[in-house]
Amino acid sequence: MTRTLVRLCPLRNVGPRADGVTPQRVRDWPPGTGCWLTIDGEAVHDTRPWIKSKYAIIMDWPDDQAVVKSLSTSQRGGGQVHSVGLLRHKGALEQSRENQGLSVRLPVTGLCEHALAQRIICDEP
Repeated sequence: MTRTLVRLCPLRNVGPRADGVTPQRVRDWPPGTGCWLTIDGEAVHDTRPWIKSKYAIIMDWPDDQAVVKSLSTSQRGGGQVHSVGLLRHKGALEQSRENQGLSVRLPVTGLCEHALAQRIICDEP
């Protein structure tokens, strides 16, 4: 279900209505989806054009690094990457921007059974 949520980004009308009632379609989501949104939902709800924070969502836990191909040195834009972090992990992660993409070294253990969201801070949108 988390994969579906990520594909439908940005989410619309998934919270309680003005009268405080949560729609049945939201209550029927699989367990864990709400927990994922609580921690990693920033990557869904705070995604905006022309801001310096970018988000990349890792759908499957890689061995020890993730590569964001859209932030390769061969791509125009994006500027210099200042820091990369996981929304559910404190501290910056080791990263390098190369021709094949932005490589990010991840913690050795899985932090979540669902997707992981990275916050990437750049000097230009």
